[in-house]
Amino acid sequence: MAIADIYSERRSRGETPDVYRYDELPKTLRIQIVHIWEGVIGNPVCPRFEEPSRIVQMITNIYKSIVNVLCEERGVYDLEYPNRSRYAEANEDLHLYFVHEPEIECALHVIRVCFAKMDEIADERLYPYGKPPYPRQNIDTATEKLNRRFREHGIGYSYENGQIIRKDGELIHESVVEPCLRVLGGKEYRGAQEEFLRGHEHYRKGNMKEAMNECVKAFESVMKVICRKRRWRVAEGAGASKLISVCLEKGLVPPFWQQQFTSLKSLLEGGAAPARNRLSGHGQGAVPIVVPRHVAAFALHMTAAAILFLAEAEASGAGK
Repeated sequence: MAIADIYSERRSRGETPDVYRYDELPKTLRIQIVHIWEGVIGNPVCPRFEEPSRIVQMITNIYKSIVNVLCEERGVYDLEYPNRSRYAEANEDLHLYFVHEPEIECALHVIRVCFAKMDEIADERLYPYGKPPYPRQNIDTATEKLNRRFREHGIGYSYENGQIIRKDGELIHESVVEPCLRVLGGKEYRGAQEEFLRGHEHYRKGNMKEAMNECVKAFESVMKVICRKRRWRVAEGAGASKLISVCLEKGLVPPFWQQQFTSLKSLLEGGAAPARNRLSGHGQGAVPIVVPRHVAAFALHMTAAAILFLAEAEASGAGK
């Protein structure tokens, strides 16, 4: 694992930044990321598999599909970058566009689309020729490499569950956010997972009110799933306040932690719910509602910790 050795050596010399950056992707990092996805998908000029003609065409089609998605979403016919050749192949187009794209959000979107496509081609059900030449293990290793490269360069993003997630601290991300995402990967929590990931996407893009709104939804969804599994009666449209009350009454949350959950309820209801109600029901009025980033970050992390706690408490059989 040379990449791990390089990273640890640079850290020991103090060459890696302690504070995350969010507004740039260095060219060196971009080229490293290109090497990662080419290491999985391949390069049509240098095929690595048997039956090269078929494999070359398959690799070419994968790159074409990625480029088509990016072009459609940007509303353009071709990816644009300096000195673009009209005869460029799809993999070259993708590579050069990604390396030269100045907008951080566009560059992150390229990463998300490429890694989502890699997830797709590892699915045997979607491969028409029997067993695909892209083992799931290779995709997982590529994802680990990508996130390690982000850390190596001090870039505050990671790729999790098909989304680019903004990280505000290594410890809280590894000990709270990642375990929460693993829990939400279960089939019963799929809806909550989508809401939680949407919250992080809004947060990354600077949409703080929307991020907190999705926090409320994910938190409520997890409690609704638990209540349904335990057959605890709650109204179909019950909100966070009622759902928390039921979880407290049924002993899912120990008495000595009930104050913390009441505080979380107050934070979510006091920060996101009124904004949601005013925005959707009555509008903002003359003064826009502003949710500071640090408040939204606190809500996201608190929600992740609460979801993780509730899901693990339910799995352990806590409560009546």
